[in-house]
Amino acid sequence: MALMLVSLFSSYLNFAGLNLQPGKLANIYAGNPVSFPLWIESRKEGKAGKLHLAWYGEKVQSAVELDNFTNPATLNLFSPKRGKLQLPRLTLCSYYPLGLFRCWTHLAFDFHLIVYPTPMLPLWPVSHRDTTSAGQQSVRCVKEGQGLDDFDSLTDYRLGQPLYHIAWKQAAKGQGLLSKKFSSQTQQSGWLILHHIDQHLEDNLCRLCQTCLEMDARGWEFGLDIPGKVIPPGKGKEHVRQCLVALALVKGVADVTS
Repeated sequence: MALMLVSLFSSYLNFAGLNLQPGKLANIYAGNPVSFPLWIESRKEGKAGKLHLAWYGEKVQSAVELDNFTNPATLNLFSPKRGKLQLPRLTLCSYYPLGLFRCWTHLAFDFHLIVYPTPMLPLWPVSHRDTTSAGQQSVRCVKEGQGLDDFDSLTDYRLGQPLYHIAWKQAAKGQGLLSKKFSSQTQQSGWLILHHIDQHLEDNLCRLCQTCLEMDARGWEFGLDIPGKVIPPGKGKEHVRQCLVALALVKGVADVTS
């Protein structure tokens, strides 16, 4: 009996005084796991034994030796769906010192992250807007683009250009060497527009996500127009983040029809 009481008291003292803080966590893409960093500190020395870490209701993912560990501890976080993800409760437990008792607690962090749609091909068509004025009204004309890699025009071939850009059909007709010019080489700005929410919404958002990343990689300036949100043309990391967050938070078909 005395051994059990000492073990119980030691288990509690070893567990008490631990301070846990979540580390910085970037937003993630649906279907892709991300490592969640957890910083563990103790207000008292002499901590020992293993501390087991798991998301509430799931299997233990990680275990750290309290008397010899390196911050941060990590757990994998996964979300199959886009949207706002509230960090689940974290379960901590320890069997120190003799394994007779399981000392545990659940921690709830006031922390959430945004889960972006999963990038998916094919790319979304790029649109172009021209604004004119007629009296007091502003009229916007939208012309649907053909995408980032569609054929645009023919120009004279210049030494050093890729051979796969040569228009071989025209060359075979004796028209000389001509080079294909694609829309991505002539356009430097555009709009990504989603007019309606329908049964293809999730696939459309995934394509829009992929196109945002592609246009950013090419240095394009682009705007995003989706139901409930319009983001003016811009470029750079912050602009792309705003666009991806907007895509992640679009209301689903069930939310709109209910």
